[in-house]
Amino acid sequence: MSSSNINDPAAVAALLEQLQASNVWQQIVSEQAQSAAVPVSAPEPEPAPAPADSEVSDAPSHRQCLPACMGRAFDASGNQQLPICSPSIIITPKLVFISRIRCQPGLAIGLFLPPPGPAAPSVPPLNPRSCTFQEALPLLSRLGADSVFVAAINRLRQDQDSLERKLWTDREAIQRKYADKVKVAKTQATIIGADGLSKHDAMMLQDAYQREIRKFDKERVLSAWDALAARQQAQLEALGVPNMFVTSEPKDKERQKQIIQVLVGLVGNDS
Repeated sequence: MSSSNINDPAAVAALLEQLQASNVWQQIVSEQAQSAAVPVSAPEPEPAPAPADSEVSDAPSHRQCLPACMGRAFDASGNQQLPICSPSIIITPKLVFISRIRCQPGLAIGLFLPPPGPAAPSVPPLNPRSCTFQEALPLLSRLGADSVFVAAINRLRQDQDSLERKLWTDREAIQRKYADKVKVAKTQATIIGADGLSKHDAMMLQDAYQREIRKFDKERVLSAWDALAARQQAQLEALGVPNMFVTSEPKDKERQKQIIQVLVGLVGNDS
């Protein structure tokens, strides 16, 4: 067809009628009808990452359906008919599937990720009560670097110092009381002409003093000290100090003594 007849609808229609009457055209129409009648299911995903947008858009022309690839058919009256496509540009099922994955990025990623591996075996946490002295040292080191913890330890030491001073003051009061009794007894002996205290009077005062001191130590000092120790054990356990808990067992208290010695070295002597 010459270039002068390109814009002639009648000439174009005549040319299309010749094409439609050819065997090749009939074969194309038959293949398209069979493709439309039988639904094509999407194949299973292949273990390969989804192509980028640029890869799909830049694919060769024979894998894309190009609208008006050979122009559009017009009938004799100039009405537009269906676009003409050749078999080489029909979309393949694989390309349709890839395009569908492009629309669902999360699905495409999930399809090709390997399954998670087995979880690592869990390590049981360290029991602060039963840990060894070597295991306790790193914990004590971290606690000693905490200013809040150091302040709490200093408050415990201040409370202990206050109790010790009070108990010592009360004990000294008992000593002064019996010292005064000795002075009074000596004065009375001098008045009656005796040469100092008699051996009997001295033994009586000495026995009375020792009985009162023993009673004070047992009922006041030891009970107050045991209560202070239990209170400190509970407070140190609450602060996270290893091996610290309320106990009266000699073996446990010996381990706690080692921990306290390390703590004193970490927090210093400033109270």
